[in-house]
Amino acid sequence: MLRFNLGKAVLPMVLSLYTLSSWGAEAEALDTSIKGYAELGFIDSAGNSESTNLRAQLTLEKETEDWLHNAKFTALNSANRNNGKGIKRSTAEKYRGEVKSDWKVTDHGYLYLLSEYEEDRFSGLEYQARVGIGWGYRVIDRDTMTLALEIGPGYYYDKVKYQPADGDPTIRIGETFEWKFSNAAEFLQALNVETSTDNTITKFELAVRSNMTDTLALKVGTEFEYSKEVPAGKKHADRLTSAMITYRF
Repeated sequence: MLRFNLGKAVLPMVLSLYTLSSWGAEAEALDTSIKGYAELGFIDSAGNSESTNLRAQLTLEKETEDWLHNAKFTALNSANRNNGKGIKRSTAEKYRGEVKSDWKVTDHGYLYLLSEYEEDRFSGLEYQARVGIGWGYRVIDRDTMTLALEIGPGYYYDKVKYQPADGDPTIRIGETFEWKFSNAAEFLQALNVETSTDNTITKFELAVRSNMTDTLALKVGTEFEYSKEVPAGKKHADRLTSAMITYRF
């Protein structure tokens, strides 16, 4: 297990606690429920970790008249493998949490606040964390299709092993697209580009989710991440291909 650095994660944690507390306050006022997905499945990874892994993911969403809150928590781990000398070892271990709140300013425009924290044993970093604020606009906002664009400033910091923690202001550009192309299936796509004076990190995701029952679905997809600057000996690109069973509640 990686060591959680509490000091460097204070700001994301504060933002997360503020968001979660606002969820509860609005739930009492409007008597609305939190919706979400619990997912479990296999991931085939290529890049800094070459293995087939097990991933568990919990996604929570709450929408009110003025706010849209999202939270996602992910754990990825591999079964211990024998290295041929009778020694078992893990080939992947990654934990990630992210919380985002959108304040609806106009029918299509909103202000967002986000915080993220990640530990990846095989990335060469002890941890990564980021916070951000910005403006988003829903170019398409229908029952069957949504397209949102976002831009805003933020701050990113990480801790390379055996080196002091480092931080840098960033500019983030985001895009999400969801299309329910039938009563039983939907297409999901997301792009996130974060750039600073020291690095540029690009993340791209594609997935299709197909309903099997009213509450169960099969989700298959791929995720790609590219970092312009990486620790010595690490690869710039990581790719994940997934097949997961989803429980909707």
